[in-house]
Amino acid sequence: MRPGLLRMLRGLHDQPAFVLGRRNEVLASNDLLDALFTPFNHRPPDERNLLRWMLLDPAARSLYLDWAQVTSEVVGVLRAEAGRNPHDPRIAAFVAELRSVSPEFRTWWAERSVVERTWGIKRFDHPVVGCLDITYGALSLPGDPDQVLFGYAGKTDDDLEKLRIPPVGTPSPPLAPPPSARTRTRTRTQSRRNRTRQANKTSARRRSARRTRTMITRCGPLTCGVS
Repeated sequence: MRPGLLRMLRGLHDQPAFVLGRRNEVLASNDLLDALFTPFNHRPPDERNLLRWMLLDPAARSLYLDWAQVTSEVVGVLRAEAGRNPHDPRIAAFVAELRSVSPEFRTWWAERSVVERTWGIKRFDHPVVGCLDITYGALSLPGDPDQVLFGYAGKTDDDLEKLRIPPVGTPSPPLAPPPSARTRTRTRTQSRRNRTRQANKTSARRRSARRTRTMITRCGPLTCGVS
């Protein structure tokens, strides 16, 4: 991976992106891609393979709404790479590994379908943000024929907003600390003072009303206060 390409990839903060090698190994990915798929950057290098993850991880089957179609197409991509590089021992070893652990891979590999990476739409049901559709594009990198850059974008504005999934390991907002004993005591004291002041005001209004009624009774409504 060229350092400049890696910096560009990590600088994409509003769309998932990643680079694949010949065997669908994830050579690099940004935080949004890891949040959408799985934290490839946290895995050992020999376990960062997109196709192996799609075939063997139950989370991948739940994530892709069209898992069988999408995964069979990725198998077709591997078939195309094997055709272009018939003597690559790493591809041969990878194919043998997948044939030994995945019956779906054995079926799709035997079909001999060839698929080229281009562009399209994928549908997901993500455990954090729910259902979303994305458009993707594949770009072969000049000077690095064995590497393909993928970029994802939301199909709609709502999908675009959903793609801003919190990166893996992002801490939750801190909870407000519980009030200290001194704060609780001060709050209770203030509350009692407020209730006392309110009671005093109510009592004063009642005394004033009684005095007014007494004066009216003694003097009469027409003569009281008149000289």
